[in-house]
Amino acid sequence: MKQKLSKGAVSRLLCIGALAASTTLAFADTQITFSIDMTSRIGVDFNPATDKVAARGTFNGYGEFDLVQSNSSNIYTNTFDDVLDTNGAQMQYKYWTTVGSWESGNKANGSNRRELLPVLGGSLVLPVQSYIDSGPASAHNVTFQVDMSEQSELGTFNPSLGVVVTGSFNGWPNTGVTMVQDSSNTNIWKVTAPVNDAEGAFENYKFLAPPLTGWEGAYPAGDLNVDGDSGNRFFDNVDQTLPVAFFNDIPFSAFTVTNNVKFVTDMSVQVAGGAFTNGFSQVEIHGDFNNWASGVVLTNDSVIGPNAYSTILTYVTAPGANANYKYVMQPGTVWETLPNTDPAHNIAGGNRTFGIPHTSGSFTIGPDLFALMDSNSLPDFNSTPTLVTFSVNMSNIVVTNTSFDPAQVYPFDPSHQVFINGMANGNANSFWTWGIGNGGGYQMNQVGNSLIYSIAVLVNRGQPLNLTYKYSVDEADDEAGFGDNHIRYIRSLGSYTMPLDVFGSQGQSAQSEINFGNLTATKSGKNLSFTWLGRPGVHLQTATTLNGKASWTPDLTTDGTNLIVAPGGMASTNIPIGAGNKFFELVGPQ
Repeated sequence: MKQKLSKGAVSRLLCIGALAASTTLAFADTQITFSIDMTSRIGVDFNPATDKVAARGTFNGYGEFDLVQSNSSNIYTNTFDDVLDTNGAQMQYKYWTTVGSWESGNKANGSNRRELLPVLGGSLVLPVQSYIDSGPASAHNVTFQVDMSEQSELGTFNPSLGVVVTGSFNGWPNTGVTMVQDSSNTNIWKVTAPVNDAEGAFENYKFLAPPLTGWEGAYPAGDLNVDGDSGNRFFDNVDQTLPVAFFNDIPFSAFTVTNNVKFVTDMSVQVAGGAFTNGFSQVEIHGDFNNWASGVVLTNDSVIGPNAYSTILTYVTAPGANANYKYVMQPGTVWETLPNTDPAHNIAGGNRTFGIPHTSGSFTIGPDLFALMDSNSLPDFNSTPTLVTFSVNMSNIVVTNTSFDPAQVYPFDPSHQVFINGMANGNANSFWTWGIGNGGGYQMNQVGNSLIYSIAVLVNRGQPLNLTYKYSVDEADDEAGFGDNHIRYIRSLGSYTMPLDVFGSQGQSAQSEINFGNLTATKSGKNLSFTWLGRPGVHLQTATTLNGKASWTPDLTTDGTNLIVAPGGMASTNIPIGAGNKFFELVGPQ
């Protein structure tokens, strides 16, 4: 029997292979445990035998996260890994049932419940709450604290008139609960007040300092400590001491906290891939701790690991401020490439970030994987210096760059120069600064009398195989808009010729290459001839059946590290046709 192979099966199996080989970096942001007591609703609008209860909120895009009945009790609980909310941010949520729908009428005036997530992630166990806060009263002691430094400095607060706290827990009287000055810091006022309400009830409150300052209310826009629906502060009814708050959440202008932060990055993947050499290469940290002026060199930290590097920076700044940073390899000034947003790894705006605690202290961040690369990323490195030839077709374009009169355009001709940018000093994704005189050795050569230009660039060992680059007329950034680049892969090591590019057609359009794929098979005599878009780390594998759990056998002779990939990236091989069924798929890093 001839081998069974169809184009549809190849395409489908290719997708399966790609997914099976994909790498997902899904480290937990905050593990949140929800618990709700449904006792007060049983017999009213909830039947444990037929109804479900769920938590829904910003942690999962308000989807349905079902809670599980705990040991046949009326308490339902479950733990969710929140990777949508940012560490230190405000998480909003609400309980929901299949019968009563969204809870309403609770102490939050029908709005969402709210919690502040831990600054450094980890876990958060919410108190056992009752649906719509309708459970029996439970007495707790809550200590309130407020810092009046800024109001005293501005002269809007008279200490002789004192401060009170008032809220849903005591019916919102203007008289409130009188606070007293702390003996060790007279700018801080505090009081422990009884709260007699449902267990874990969501409460609102505010501070009041008559008569000059009056009620709180001029909170900063987007204040994480404030319930955006009611405009009040919030807490859950459990025994607790609330953190010291600033009146109106405006800190004293001279108030700062001091934190010694140890940063640790793991360079193991870069060492294994040849991009980083212990004892020769360096890794720096850059950030707003010095307005990104220069980097601080990290030192090898063998206590943590042979490829771990660390340093300690001291932050003296306002509490709650956001700090941003990024790691950089030297020599070559290779910045780590990060996504624009990744809450699971505390990345925002393309930088790593963390919140300054509200108290002074010391803590460690990391070890962070440099550029988020783990061991599955190794096939994506260039394991040997590779001479890569680029070429671009300059036909049918006009020149509009700022080197010329911006009111005119000029048909391209050989009087102009063509450059490539993106591999400065042989490092991938490293751009020289645009502008006349900065292109250095990256001017391309005209091929004969055509409008095709070419250049060979040596890409260093240890660089990623996917290259991001851009062409230029006369050293200006004039091929396409900001960040719209060509993206192609080195598909054969040592020497490789890229497909012909077309000036102005790149990035998110025609010339952003896929990682691998385009597997085709044709019968040629007694052989099956396969072609595919290949590269190192990509190979064929086979199975004799797809019934049940298929057993795949890799054919590493077809891997891009062993098989020569032709210019343009196409790999090919012939396999004799034998008896029985045989299925093929193409696999590689994703």
